[in-house]
Amino acid sequence: ARAPPPSPGRPPRSSPQARIYSVVDVGGLALSNLNAHTFSFLTTASEVMNNYYPERVVKIAIVNAPWWFAGSWSGIKGMLPAAVTDKVTISGVGAGALKQALLEDIDVDELPREYAAMCELEDAERLLPLGRHPDEVALDRIFRIKEEGEESEEEDEEGAAESE
Repeated sequence: ARAPPPSPGRPPRSSPQARIYSVVDVGGLALSNLNAHTFSFLTTASEVMNNYYPERVVKIAIVNAPWWFAGSWSGIKGMLPAAVTDKVTISGVGAGALKQALLEDIDVDELPREYAAMCELEDAERLLPLGRHPDEVALDRIFRIKEEGEESEEEDEEGAAESE
């Protein structure tokens, strides 16, 4: 059986021009969580995406947003680059809002099990759990190898310093 063609706007999986689609789940976020640390993180993350990956970021979907979030977003948006904020969509709480936000751009088979269940999709159990997609597992493996290499370099440096 042939694989279906990629969805419109998305390159094939083998494309060297991979794209980033971020889902930011703000379910359970309280107004008190919006503090200087939050704004610093958002500003830094936006600068990194805007400066290093401007053409790779396709969309940032903020999901499960509480009723007050849209008003807060108006203030936050002014502190971030337009190249980033123009790619942001916000959806409220509930299966209908989540389904509309995610399934517009993501194939059902690519959704993590937890989000498929929140969207009340049938057969959600057949999908991979969050963090277990082969691409995520491979990326995690790369970071672990890098961390292990850095740890062994630090041990080598410590050993050299002790022997002097």
